[in-house]
Amino acid sequence: METTTTRRNVSAVTDIRIGHIIKRERERKRLTLAELATAIDCKHPTLSNYESGRRTLPEDRVEPLAKILGLDPRFIDPDAA
Repeated sequence: METTTTRRNVSAVTDIRIGHIIKRERERKRLTLAELATAIDCKHPTLSNYESGRRTLPEDRVEPLAKILGLDPRFIDPDAA
């Protein structure tokens, strides 16, 4: 039986993986945190928390991020539609 701790750990690993992808692609596009945050209509600290994996990226942010970064949304989140 899966424990709550195990699910939290899997979620944390996923958040870190997604954050790493966002940061890597943002830097590849030579965008600052502030520029990308403005482009997706969120605050700079919020984007920083997504990149560090401290915060889960909401589904409604996947598509705008993917578009700006030139990625398929499924590259950021495999569960994206």
